Amino acid sequence: MAQRQVGAPLRKPGSLVVAQQGLTAGVQPVRPPEPRG
Repeated sequence: MAQRQVGAPLRKPGSLVVAQQGLTAGVQPVRPPEPRG
């Protein structure tokens, strides 16, 4: 039911931001998080 996030299925809604930041930091640690939406 709470599998909306692939990286945080059993995490709090706050982890969504942490997951996005972690992914962005892993992909572009030198560049700021670009708003992809």
